[in-house]
Amino acid sequence: MGQIIILDNSEDDLPDVLTSTGQGGFLSSGTLQESPATAALEGDERAQFVLTNGKYGVTFESETRRDEVRPGKGYRTIGVVTDRRLVILVGGVDEDGDHEFAVPHAEIEQVETTTRLRHGELTIRRTGGATLTLYCGTDGLDTVTTFLDAVSQAWVHTETVLEDIRTSLVEASDRREDGDIAAARAAVRNAFDRLSDAEATVSGVPSERAVAAMERRVETVSARAATVDTRIRRSYANQLRDEGEQYWRDQRYEAAYDTFEAALDEYEAALSHRYEDVPDVSTVQSERDRLRETLDRLSAAPIERAEQAAEAAAAADEPEQAVTHWEIALERYRTAMGLDWGADERRFDGDPAAIRDRLGEVAQRLTETRRTIASDKTEAGDWYAAAGQYDPAIEEFEAAREAFENALETAHDCYPDAVEHLRTELDAVEGRIERAQAELTECDDGSQPTSDRDGAVDETTPAHAAGENNHSVVEK
Repeated sequence: MGQIIILDNSEDDLPDVLTSTGQGGFLSSGTLQESPATAALEGDERAQFVLTNGKYGVTFESETRRDEVRPGKGYRTIGVVTDRRLVILVGGVDEDGDHEFAVPHAEIEQVETTTRLRHGELTIRRTGGATLTLYCGTDGLDTVTTFLDAVSQAWVHTETVLEDIRTSLVEASDRREDGDIAAARAAVRNAFDRLSDAEATVSGVPSERAVAAMERRVETVSARAATVDTRIRRSYANQLRDEGEQYWRDQRYEAAYDTFEAALDEYEAALSHRYEDVPDVSTVQSERDRLRETLDRLSAAPIERAEQAAEAAAAADEPEQAVTHWEIALERYRTAMGLDWGADERRFDGDPAAIRDRLGEVAQRLTETRRTIASDKTEAGDWYAAAGQYDPAIEEFEAAREAFENALETAHDCYPDAVEHLRTELDAVEGRIERAQAELTECDDGSQPTSDRDGAVDETTPAHAAGENNHSVVEK
């Protein structure tokens, strides 16, 4: 006659059959010869059921053979169903003492029971086809079967999923080493999707102890997944950071900001794992913090660069140099004003209204400086024309015309008050060009007169070429 004991998961007050040893006598039943059954359990393993018999032992069958192991006289067979496996201990079998067998729940393919007149039989079919039959009592056998069915199926499914996860993590690590970050990210995402599947399976197991054991198993793989994910996210963040820096160099500020933010998200996601699962966690934190500082610098960069160009223009000694800097400043202010256009929240420094006002000021200075150049060129052309040197006069007038046209282009866009006056001056220059061309055509031999005129400066170089500049301003 066998017995089935249903435990309440308490570590206290375990039945004697688990904690004692010794050979039974006429009025007492023995247990095991060498060590108590609890010695066969691992540190965090917990017994759920105890199945015993004192006569039949356990039978093993495969396609080719059948073996039966029975306890020695006065000893017992003890089957312990734990949260993770079935442990079978047969006491006092031979001179070697007790025999121990174990079947992890993940290797149980099918559970069957048979109830006979004096005992019950629990038959376990293992993965691969072999079976073992443990003889026991009948009272509580259905409860044991229900437990083993549910837990073994959960363990089998969980182990299958965890193996898939391990495969994905190996692939993710390999792809990262190859530099294929996109493929690595896809593989690690698949691993985390499968982890969710494993966690859902565990949550449905009808045993707190079994759930705890399975959770520890899942947690081990989850920690590895977090480590691999951290490495991949860090690599991807570094890649994005490099891309963002290139965008910045190309003055594609919004693209740079978007890319830096994506990199920051990767760092934050990496650090969302348990710190003990994050390799070089302090380094990852430092990289994240530096990227935040980079975002702050990027926010200020467009306005700072525009101001730098405006300051260089104001400090320039020559109008031509000033024009170059004012043009750069104008373009940079236009860029700054267009950033985050229409967005509810600006990411870049500078109030749009203030930038618009500053843009108008820069446009005015650029227009004035171009007019200064145009006036200087006009004055030089007048000097050459008065000296009868029409070819250089025409060159100066044409340069003046170009400067007036450039000034008008800026004025049309940003400084409308100057448009009318500039058009008048442009018309006057075009008239000078026509007269000079006519004078040149009328020359019989095409030679250029160079004689002095009454009251003319006795030099062959106009004032602007000698370093004298008339920095006039636009009349309003």
